[in-house]
Amino acid sequence: MKSIVRLFSLFLALFVAVTLLYMLFRFVFFPLIGWTENMWLDFPAVFYPALNAPDPYATYGYFNPPWLLWLMKPLALLPWPDAWALWTAVMVLLTMRCITALGGGLLALI
Repeated sequence: MKSIVRLFSLFLALFVAVTLLYMLFRFVFFPLIGWTENMWLDFPAVFYPALNAPDPYATYGYFNPPWLLWLMKPLALLPWPDAWALWTAVMVLLTMRCITALGGGLLALI
């Protein structure tokens, strides 16, 4: 019972932290740089146009480092819904790998 209470409290703390971080970026940092549109699904509005542009930094809202563009460039060969699904799957798998590398078990992945 004690471990379930601890697990729930950790989940609640993580949920609150992620929510506060989201609010900070959404309502403070992004409006400071003028990015107030196309924020909900940025892959078709930011990443995909940047992958297909000669200068990705000319694309409105693209602020990522150059090495990320090299990793994502093959996705430009796919239509954006397929590229987005593949990129999301890769991010989920990398997140799961990081969790298990840091000692998290099956419960930590859920």
